[in-house]
Amino acid sequence: MYALLADATCPRRPLNLDVTTPDGWLPEAVDQAPGRGLPVQVPSDDRYVVERFVGEGGGGHVWLAWDRRACRPVALKCLHVRYHDDAVARARFTQEAALTSALVHAGVVRVYDSGLLTDGTPFYAQRFVEGRSLADALNDRAERGAVGVAFDLLHRFARLCWTVAYAHEQGVVHLDIKPSNIVLDHGRGVYLVDWGIARRLADPAPQAASLYGTLGYMAPECLRQGTGAGTPAADVYGLGITLYEILTGQRPFQARNELMYAVKACHEVAPDPRTMAPGVPDALAQLCNLALKTEPEARALTAAGMGEAIEAWLTGREGQRGGGRVTRHRR
Repeated sequence: MYALLADATCPRRPLNLDVTTPDGWLPEAVDQAPGRGLPVQVPSDDRYVVERFVGEGGGGHVWLAWDRRACRPVALKCLHVRYHDDAVARARFTQEAALTSALVHAGVVRVYDSGLLTDGTPFYAQRFVEGRSLADALNDRAERGAVGVAFDLLHRFARLCWTVAYAHEQGVVHLDIKPSNIVLDHGRGVYLVDWGIARRLADPAPQAASLYGTLGYMAPECLRQGTGAGTPAADVYGLGITLYEILTGQRPFQARNELMYAVKACHEVAPDPRTMAPGVPDALAQLCNLALKTEPEARALTAAGMGEAIEAWLTGREGQRGGGRVTRHRR
């Protein structure tokens, strides 16, 4: 992906990713978190040279940085400074790095390194993926007034399902599946990111009914009992909402705010996607309806089952169009 032209020491970034700040390679001492108005302290380290702020999530900030030792760009996730003295937050961040490192799959961004930066900030460094989120892709379709089935996004969604299925096989649930946590690269790759609230099913569930994640994408059982109640069925629900958005351009419920949306998700049946977008194929609508059942035991579906169903539908449709058979991406 990158043409590395550095010397042996790689003191600076030798390639142009078209993401430099107006003043050059290094940003100011304090950057600004987009949309929040919060000052963000730029981390300092001997190995990783920070270029710019990328985003935030899971109690941390993500930066684009240059790895002087390995001579490559990396996504550097650092624990937010407000949590540096919070033992629980630090432990959760460390667990996130370890859990993500343990998931070796094409749909999980590889972790290169983790630990403490020179300035004492907890961090982990991942492969830097050039691309955009599924949320951005959906917004782009809406702005262009695109209609009909988004075949490219369905191909990517099938790959996403196999990534989630792999995590479930490893005994891990993500619990925050949503379009903004799904990255599409410039090829046909798709990555599930931000495993900040993921947990291993073998670990004891938190005793307190704490809510972590995004209200508008949480499964009803997690909204009622806390994120710790999440099982693979909760991830299937998140996949269901994501598929719903791909097919209709919107989430199932309309509400004034996220809290009201969550109340509806707990007590109302999700409307059939065909009522939102009449052109939605029957097979895909039925898949959504099954994934969005209010009670987890009623979701007689797995992430792998969703991937298989999407691929079967694409194979049939593209066979009719002369496109041949869909390639499976289970690993």
